[in-house]
Amino acid sequence: MDIERLLRDSWEKYLKEIIQLVLFTLVGGFLCIFIITIPAVMKGFVVGFLGYVRDGRKPEFSDLWSHWDKFIPIVLLLIVMGILTAIGFALLIVPGVYLTVVWFYALFYLVDKDMGYWKAMGASRDAVMQSGFINHLVIVLIAWVLNALGSAAAGIGALFTAPFALILISHAYIEISGSESGNPMDVLTQPPKVS
Repeated sequence: MDIERLLRDSWEKYLKEIIQLVLFTLVGGFLCIFIITIPAVMKGFVVGFLGYVRDGRKPEFSDLWSHWDKFIPIVLLLIVMGILTAIGFALLIVPGVYLTVVWFYALFYLVDKDMGYWKAMGASRDAVMQSGFINHLVIVLIAWVLNALGSAAAGIGALFTAPFALILISHAYIEISGSESGNPMDVLTQPPKVS
């Protein structure tokens, strides 16, 4: 995995539609005020950003509130990953970091490959381990730093850093899953390809 290329490609994509991406993130963030909408917004972010990176389709605001079909699997994914990762961090940090990295793309697999939450977690783990754990640790650290910097300015900066981080994550997911073309709304039934 060429992280420098991923960063460069992500930056170019980000600058090309920066206003739309910032507004999309703003609306999604606002909708997350209502806890019940969080799973739909999370799926909307995956659909919007993955569709933009993979197919050049601009994220549409309707993506953020029109995807309720994965509500229960996303809630289960968040609960299971949250509990297990918290336990991992309580056990001297390292297991928590490991779980964060190997499950980093689980939501993408759940949405894009129409997987259940447990299978998506496994697919993410397998892809990360087969394509190089350290590469994905670097991507996680970049995303964390960007989000920390964005949140430092009363959260306003996150409107600019979060879209870039999501584009970077989408690029990395496409590379490890072999999902280089197609609509993220389509159900992809083939198993994920890893290299």
